[in-house]
Amino acid sequence: FEAIVGSEHISDKPHILAGNRAKTPDYPLEYKSAEAIIRPGSVEELQAVVKLCNKYGIVYAPMVSGVMPTAFATHDNTVILQLSRMNKIVEINEEDRYVIIEPGVRHVQLYPELRKRGFSYTAASVGPGGSVLANFTSTSGDHHTQYGNSRANRYLLGVEMILPDGEIIRTGSLQTDSG
Repeated sequence: FEAIVGSEHISDKPHILAGNRAKTPDYPLEYKSAEAIIRPGSVEELQAVVKLCNKYGIVYAPMVSGVMPTAFATHDNTVILQLSRMNKIVEINEEDRYVIIEPGVRHVQLYPELRKRGFSYTAASVGPGGSVLANFTSTSGDHHTQYGNSRANRYLLGVEMILPDGEIIRTGSLQTDSG
């Protein structure tokens, strides 16, 4: 893992791991302490980490902000893939009105950039630190302004995903290179 992301982006310190252990009484999972937290900084690093986990039978749990209970270790021999370093706004296309972002982009980054240009988007009540992408993909689009602005998941035009086997797929408009 160090050869992929660098030692400064891996932590196995007990106090760091304890801070990334879920305590959710309403969720029917038994939480474990992760073996390490790994912070990839690019799609290529993330893909290489996933492939290495597969090679050695290591369970991984991707996480951005840690709000979802499924983003924590629920098995022994688990590492958390903390995606907060993947936080770039890749493109804001004003003419066609779309953005391309990495999974670690938070509302506090994207929303002000769009407001400067006279644009907005619907955001769930997760606060400014919430992941924009997680908001659009894991909440089914439910939010407090959905009746005036539509559901958030209707805004999602395409996704680039790393599959569990480490391969990359593109969906929607990303698959067809249509913007």
